[in-house]
Amino acid sequence: MGSRDRRILSNIVYSYYRCSKAVDTGANKELAFKSLIYNCLSHCGYSYDFISDEAVTLPFNIELLIDADIPFSGGIERTEWLTTMLVQPDLFIRALNPKIVETQLEKAAIKFYRVGEQCISVANITALDKVLENKYYVVQDASSQKTGNFFDPRDGERWLDCCAGAGGKSLMLVAKNRKVQLTVSDIRESVLANLKKRFALYGYTQPEIVVADAADEDSMNKQFRNRQFDHIICDVPCTGSGTWSRTPENLFYFDPKSIQVFTSRQQKIADHASRCLAVGGRLYYITCSVFKAENEDVVAALIRSGQMKLITSQLINGTSIKADSMFIAVLERI
Repeated sequence: MGSRDRRILSNIVYSYYRCSKAVDTGANKELAFKSLIYNCLSHCGYSYDFISDEAVTLPFNIELLIDADIPFSGGIERTEWLTTMLVQPDLFIRALNPKIVETQLEKAAIKFYRVGEQCISVANITALDKVLENKYYVVQDASSQKTGNFFDPRDGERWLDCCAGAGGKSLMLVAKNRKVQLTVSDIRESVLANLKKRFALYGYTQPEIVVADAADEDSMNKQFRNRQFDHIICDVPCTGSGTWSRTPENLFYFDPKSIQVFTSRQQKIADHASRCLAVGGRLYYITCSVFKAENEDVVAALIRSGQMKLITSQLINGTSIKADSMFIAVLERI
């Protein structure tokens, strides 16, 4: 197949993951498949001679994509979120040198949009690595970038990123202030190795790296006993429901029972992290979920502990710009 045919086939396969549950399963299977192709791919500009009028008018109900009794966080409507499941989001980058990045994109005749001071949006299929040098940009969703607006790092402060992963939030932090004393931890040694490479790529001082399971009390005590940090970033594992328009297979295979599994782990991570926080320090609780159980409910549990107070919280709704949606809560140790 040529590249265009492969792209079309890929879009058709993903259309199945996106919305096959929204089509009447009692209908002819071939007709149902044509219906979901029509409903998911009409935005792509493709035309298919085999899409009949009957397929176009087949009942299509996006409300069937997910259980109706799952509460959503404030700041996003269920139907609004469901509608995004039909569309592939854009690709976003954080431009470390916006002028150079925009010049190179223009030279390559790549259409782009400036979403923020450093945030640039391009079509999802754009092969940026063939156009831009890695040192000039970081691939990072627009909503993820907005979480960095809540960070206010000062010289010499001790920061911990306790679920650092590949370091997206840590990179934003040191870009704001290179003079912080940064410690990063994760249960996965391999992703921390990737974090080290990314810090080297952008010329940042390597942080202290610790392998620890933030959900395990013994692991946290072993690594951080008697240590306290001025501020802690807590970007916890979650269902990822705010990113499912990008990874619709996760919606297709989603089991509602998994929410409880995640919330239990999230509460443990947030509780263990908060114990490492100095009085007056702030905990940045972050998820890429739109579900209330993983967001407001976990924050409420932290507040009930009597050790934390809420400063602010927000569901960063990226639906209007074809971005992910994320939740952030800023809490202070009292």
